Amino acid sequence: MVEQSDRNRFLALIVPYRRKIEEMEKREAAGLKKLEQNPGGGREQIGLVELMLDMSSQYILIDRISQTLLKMRNDKAQDEARKALFKALSYLEKLVTGLVDAPFAEYEQDLEAIAFMSATERLCLVQKMGLTIELLEAAFGENSRWKWSFVNVEGRFAAVAKNIIDLKVAAAQIRDFQSPDHKPVMLHLMLVKRLLTGAANRYREKYERVSSQVGDFNQSILFLNALRYILTIMGNSGEVEGVIKTITVWSTKLEADLKEREQKKV
Repeated sequence: MVEQSDRNRFLALIVPYRRKIEEMEKREAAGLKKLEQNPGGGREQIGLVELMLDMSSQYILIDRISQTLLKMRNDKAQDEARKALFKALSYLEKLVTGLVDAPFAEYEQDLEAIAFMSATERLCLVQKMGLTIELLEAAFGENSRWKWSFVNVEGRFAAVAKNIIDLKVAAAQIRDFQSPDHKPVMLHLMLVKRLLTGAANRYREKYERVSSQVGDFNQSILFLNALRYILTIMGNSGEVEGVIKTITVWSTKLEADLKEREQKKV
């Protein structure tokens, strides 16, 4: 049972966070208005991504205060944090697409809207989004009803983290050790490599443990194909061969599962 004094203290403590959120809501509305006037505005769109990540963080802080002071989760704050994160992902997908396994040429033109962003700025934005996702997953906990929905979140994040990189430019930068962008591009590619690997494994896990949906297994293979592409750009030929073998094994497994299901129908 929560004491009224603790509840009152909690309400007083979250006032500054609520005020910040209200300010952010106004800024989001203003940003959306600007986008109506300039639909291709990359700066406005990136601003909205940053804003929604900040808003999600504010809600996560409110939930953390609740868990610390009241010893209970704040369902409303968690839900609002999740919604703000989804908005951040959606705003970024509108800019760089959410394509998982597609030739760079298919979305290269979309990146013109964010040509103003340096390699370091792109990396920092992706790191910020990744941290927000980690904090939100931790807030919900291992036994949350949203646990498996985060597989989709992680997949969408892996896709935009990859797509925000200008891969044509990156291919040259990683071989130019004198370039000021060499280090941030390498760090970004290494992060994407980890995210794509994680997304592939998580979709496979979701398929095996809870869903049995062919779409989930197909997604895992798509992420492996994207990983193969990134490793090729990085020049990791040995790892490319390993991923190709995994794709073959997983594809064979999926075909076997589908055959077994068809036989059971007969």
